[in-house]
Amino acid sequence: MTILLIESDPRTKSYLVNALAGAGFKVESVLTEEELEMRMSFEDGICPNCIVLDQVFKGKDSVCWISKLKNYWQCPLLVVSPYDSSHEKSEILDSGADDCISRPFSLEELISRIRALIRRSANRKGNHWILGNTKIDEDRQSVLVNNTRIDISHKEFQLLRKFVEKPGKVFSRYVLLDQVWDIHRDTESNVVEATIKNLRKKLHLSQSTILIESRRNIGYWVESQKESPSVT
Repeated sequence: MTILLIESDPRTKSYLVNALAGAGFKVESVLTEEELEMRMSFEDGICPNCIVLDQVFKGKDSVCWISKLKNYWQCPLLVVSPYDSSHEKSEILDSGADDCISRPFSLEELISRIRALIRRSANRKGNHWILGNTKIDEDRQSVLVNNTRIDISHKEFQLLRKFVEKPGKVFSRYVLLDQVWDIHRDTESNVVEATIKNLRKKLHLSQSTILIESRRNIGYWVESQKESPSVT
C-alpha cells in the first residue's frame, strides 16, 4: 500500500515517513508545490492508495488542492489540520476530503484512519460495493451472492448499502431511522429491528459471508469476517 505524504516541514515529514514505513506502508513524499505539480504531470507516476495532506502547506491553506488531488489520483485523502473546531473540519470535509485529523494526534490513530480509508475505497467498485462473496449493485438496486440475485425489499437494500459503504462502522438505531427511514424524532417503532432481522435471515439463507452484528444500546454494523468493529 502506497501513501503519498504532502508535508512541507522536513522534520515532520521525516518523522511521518519513518512511522508509516514502520507500519508497513510504502511512502512517497513531497515538500513543495513545485514538486507536487511535477508529480501530477507524470502520466506514469505513482498511484497512491491514500493521500495524507498537511492543511498548512508552505505556510498556505492547502484545502484548494483537495479537489485537484482527488480528481487526479481518485483515492482517499486525509487532511492533517492544526485546527480542532467543528467549523474548520466541516469546511475540510465539504471541500472533498475523506477524513480529517487534528494535531496533536497519536500515530496509532493516524495509521488506523488511513487503513480504514483504504479498506472503504477498496470496497467500492464504480456504482457497486463488494464485501466477501456479496455484491450490492446501486444501478440495479440488487444484491447478488456468488452471482445469484436474492430477493430483498427497497428498505432492506438501502439499509445494507448504508452498512457496506463503511464496513465495521457502528450505526445507532436512531441514526438508521434518520438516514434510512427519514424519521427525525425519537420513536418506539421497531422497524429497524424488524428489517435487520429479515435481512439477516435472507443473507444467511443465501450463504452470504456478510454478517450483521449488533451491540446492545450501541448499534449495528457489518463485517465479512470476525473482527472488532470501529465504534464512532
